[in-house]
Amino acid sequence: MTANNDANRVDEAIRVTKIGAVINVVLVIIKIVLGYFGGSRALIADGLHSMTDLVSDAAVMVGVILGAKPRDEDHHYGHGKVENLSEMVLGIILVLAGLFIAVDSVRAIYRPNISVPSYFVIPVAAASIISKEWLYRITVRTGRKFHLQSLIANAWHHRSDAITSAGVLLGVTLAIFVPKFAMADAAVGFLVAIVIVRIGGKIGWDSVMRIIDTAPGVDYELKVERMILEVPGALAVREMKFRYVGNMIAIEAHVGMDPELTVREGHDIATAVKRSVMERDSRIYDVVVHVEPEE
Repeated sequence: MTANNDANRVDEAIRVTKIGAVINVVLVIIKIVLGYFGGSRALIADGLHSMTDLVSDAAVMVGVILGAKPRDEDHHYGHGKVENLSEMVLGIILVLAGLFIAVDSVRAIYRPNISVPSYFVIPVAAASIISKEWLYRITVRTGRKFHLQSLIANAWHHRSDAITSAGVLLGVTLAIFVPKFAMADAAVGFLVAIVIVRIGGKIGWDSVMRIIDTAPGVDYELKVERMILEVPGALAVREMKFRYVGNMIAIEAHVGMDPELTVREGHDIATAVKRSVMERDSRIYDVVVHVEPEE
């Protein structure tokens, strides 16, 4: 990946994250203040969830900026693992936020004399759904374009907030217009909390798997093997090793070639293998080819 691509990658990631941070500040203030005066526990909990978005925005920016630093004497594979660590933090934040909302909702359900939320809570929840879904779409699009898993994780944080707000909208509407369902405000908050915990758990688990260098999977390995064997002169693939460098993939491959080749010819084929594989998959960080005789 070139320096220009790295710079563009970081700039785009920071741009969409800053947009999300500004919107999150506004939502936190509106949800908590109006949730308090409007008597909606679900909206207050939703505001606290939006507050965790601010923390995740900061974690993403730190991860992307530090993760893009080039390799140096102390970090021969660059600083990509920092990005994985930021994803793990995001996952933990989501799980904790979900558990908090779940506990608070359960307490509200079993608490006597549940108050009915005010009408103005409804447009606040609707505005949150629209803004957070829009943030999800622009963030996930940028994350997929530049293969930034931490940005994709943050996008799902935005969507989880939109889902939470949808639950709040449903619960508040029921509580207001059907008084016997006054507990719906808290009940829906609990159900949405389960979704948040699940999303956070997956994000955190995936990041841990990358940190401990879990291979990307058999299907991906077979895909890379086919790409190598399509290069003229590459007769066999005897062994391959994969590891993550941040969210990019480093490959080490033992490629069988004609034993009568000169060192120069073997080197040229190895170079062609590396170039071909990296050009066809932008997620690949590097390819190290070991030349071996193939009888």
